[in-house]
Amino acid sequence: MSAHGPAIDWKALQQLVTKDSAQVRIGFRTDSENSMSGLNHEQRSMIELLNDTYDKSQEGVDAQIKQFLIAEYHKAPACVGSKILPLEYAGHYTAAELQAYYQHPVHTAYRYLFCAPNLWMSPNARYVTRDYYSRQGTADINNYEKKTLRSIWLALNGDIFPLSEAYSREDAKRLFIQILAGLGRSHNWDQKRWVTRDVKGADGVTRRMQVQEEYDDREGDKPSCSSGVSQRLTQFAMLTLQQDANERKLDALDVQTIFREQMIASQPGKNTLFGAIEKMDLKTLEQLKEALDNYVAVMCGDFDALEKEEKQLLKQIQCYTTRDLESALRNCIENFGEMRFAQKLKDPVKYREYMKFDNYGHLFLHFARDPWNAFYEPINEQIEKRIVELGGKIASHPHEVEDDIEDIATGAEIADIEGRDVEMLRQQLIELALVDLNMSELDTLMTASEAIIKQKARQNAAKLMANAKTDTVPLNEPISVVATIETSEHEHKPSQEEETIREQVIQHAINNQRSDYTIMRLLDAPIEQIRERWNEIQQESQRAEAARQAEAARQAEAARQAEAARQAEAARQAEAARQAEAARQQELARQAELRRQEEARQAELRRQAEEAAHQAELRRQEEARQAELRRALLPAFSAARHNIASVKSDFAALFASSDAQQFLAYVNTKEELVNILNQFSLKIVQHLAGGIKPTMKVAFESMNLQTQQAFLTKFALQRGLDLSVSQPRVRVL
Repeated sequence: MSAHGPAIDWKALQQLVTKDSAQVRIGFRTDSENSMSGLNHEQRSMIELLNDTYDKSQEGVDAQIKQFLIAEYHKAPACVGSKILPLEYAGHYTAAELQAYYQHPVHTAYRYLFCAPNLWMSPNARYVTRDYYSRQGTADINNYEKKTLRSIWLALNGDIFPLSEAYSREDAKRLFIQILAGLGRSHNWDQKRWVTRDVKGADGVTRRMQVQEEYDDREGDKPSCSSGVSQRLTQFAMLTLQQDANERKLDALDVQTIFREQMIASQPGKNTLFGAIEKMDLKTLEQLKEALDNYVAVMCGDFDALEKEEKQLLKQIQCYTTRDLESALRNCIENFGEMRFAQKLKDPVKYREYMKFDNYGHLFLHFARDPWNAFYEPINEQIEKRIVELGGKIASHPHEVEDDIEDIATGAEIADIEGRDVEMLRQQLIELALVDLNMSELDTLMTASEAIIKQKARQNAAKLMANAKTDTVPLNEPISVVATIETSEHEHKPSQEEETIREQVIQHAINNQRSDYTIMRLLDAPIEQIRERWNEIQQESQRAEAARQAEAARQAEAARQAEAARQAEAARQAEAARQAEAARQQELARQAELRRQEEARQAELRRQAEEAAHQAELRRQEEARQAELRRALLPAFSAARHNIASVKSDFAALFASSDAQQFLAYVNTKEELVNILNQFSLKIVQHLAGGIKPTMKVAFESMNLQTQQAFLTKFALQRGLDLSVSQPRVRVL
């Protein structure tokens, strides 16, 4: 058979699953640059395998863990005396109540994972995420650690990773709670103290000695850092789960299921048979269905006997690539061990009784080479489903084959087969398969559709007609499946009720994937055994239904409790949000008041600065005015030398008083005052002629020269003297 497409490198894939024991293992990651860098290779492989296995099953796991912890807490809540402490924070706890919370492992685990914020958190705790306004903390658990937590929980509740023999499922869950509680208060155990202990020495003698021990400081929660989380979770997984991939359950049906999930069923972004079927139009689908039926039912899996067009149609849906198959095989090797997928096993892998393979990797490649035969039923159902979706119809009777069946059947007519009951034909074909010891055909007939049964009946029409004549059984009556073909006149003929029970028992065995040997025994077992088995099935069904109803009631109660807890949590979060908002508004008001005060202070500083600038401007203007006065007065007389004697002679008559003469004599010694006196001589002399008071004279003489100049200038201005100096009244030559 040559069923593979040209793009698949079967030789390379065969080498991947054919290794001797000396060759290295494949598929394990070696990159240590992640949050698991503190773990060794075996530990990293274990955690990565867990996370890869449950990568697509993470949704909803947090709610499962939370509900489990809530239920466990309500079974044995924290108490102080007769008072039962609530799960959620109610505030104002006494020291004894806080200690009860701190020492309760279930509540500690709940606080660590689901209290946000954790109001039992120590204000000095590190490795926490704190709210900006309230400064309340939540344990800092990164996304990878959360994923690992979920994966471990799924492993504890699933069958993929069996538990170690030392732990039951309940024991493992209790230990899981202890691990979470330890993570929630990891750094509360940082301190050590001296205690007296009985210590057995090397000589075998026990002595009382002082030793150091770690202890819980009984303060608020101080959770673990990231490396501590990774180490503790990994140690738990290594302790409770069977980490040896070769010990996990695996058989041929498991490999068939794995192949169907990864290579047959639709998966976004992957090359699968169903994905290829989804892309076909109605005409192509109808041609594909005919080719598939012809390959399985008529050609019995002989690919080379198909027409070229039929081969192309089947290859078109075999769309996976070498890389797809290699990736799937490597995942299988990581999950179930290289020994069973890549090395030759002592006992070969059996499939359909008559097929044997060196290992499960070879069986996987068998499915890859011929998916149409191994997965005929699901593929055919998917094709029919798509035909109906696209508006086509599935014929109630298959098309007649073009072969000349009359030649094969040695005179049997097709009409004789078409008129027979389908289940009767199925039983007759099963009988032929048992006689021929064709177990593969028996597997196909057990679950074959109506169309396949009638196609196989046409193909075996001659044998069916011959058996009918040999057994002298009319063609319109069903033939019982028995161990031998010959019947006895006194043989008990089963009633319709007996056959119905037998069929139901056989169908139950098929649905539960019983072995071919078991199904064969049911075919010819005494009716008493069949009835007994049917009663057992009924009882099992009733027990299963009761268990289902109990589980449904439990889940409903759990959902009710979860909803109540959710509402309580929502109310608590709403209250916390309200308080946080009130604190935020209060802080905003305080900040606004501070800004207002600062603005007032700045305004006062600006006012003072403006006032200082105004005063400075007034001083500047006064100084400018005085400077202008000096500029106007002094240059007017700077061009000539002055003689005080001439001033005296010109105005001697006006200075008759002794005081005036003394003043004038004083001025005579100050040549710098000559310009001022000369400028205002007439007016000043006129005002001074009346006499100068002694006090004024003494005060004037006590002044320095600059002050005296200013005084005379101010004296003149106060008395309204003419400030024009362009034409001085007195000119001293």
